[in-house]
Amino acid sequence: PVAATLDPVKAAKLHIEGIRLIKADDLVGAKTILTQACALHPQNMACLFDLAVVLMEIGDIQLAISKFEEVVNADKNAKALMNLGHCYARMNNKEEARHWYRKGVQLGQDEVILEPVWQLGNSQLKNKDYQAALAYFTEAENKAALAKVKDYRLLRDMAIAMHACKRDADALKRLQSLQSLGYTANPVLLAEVKQSVESENKSEPT
Repeated sequence: PVAATLDPVKAAKLHIEGIRLIKADDLVGAKTILTQACALHPQNMACLFDLAVVLMEIGDIQLAISKFEEVVNADKNAKALMNLGHCYARMNNKEEARHWYRKGVQLGQDEVILEPVWQLGNSQLKNKDYQAALAYFTEAENKAALAKVKDYRLLRDMAIAMHACKRDADALKRLQSLQSLGYTANPVLLAEVKQSVESENKSEPT
């Protein structure tokens, strides 16, 4: 009988061993151990989550997606939702990735979720997809406001993206906030933004 093969105590010990192997960068070994642990205790969502992360990191994306979906179905886990986004991003399915990222952002605790959302925006910024970057930065800014956190990296990157999207008045506000925190704004960016804002102001009808 299947029930006779269940052993939550042994599964917990294997889970601990799997985490040790992950820290030792033995992902193949971790996959084997965590798969055994999940078979012995299928209801252990923490173990299943760790297995899904390992599968994602070794490139078994489809299986990782199925495991993360199991976690999400059992427990609305913001990190699992974000990792589903990572999986689809690695498959170059941007629309599906954004769908899961947004679900993770909506569910996640404000301060906890701020860092990964900023990182997502930063990766889009590096790819020069400024509109996508700004969408993520705006999500991160909302989370930062709710958590009453000010992050100079977010302000800096938002200013860059806003300048690229011709939103220089908004970019200037972020650069000024950056300076108020004691950080130095990029002088070239600051000069370009100020010049653009001044030109806009002059062109406005009086």
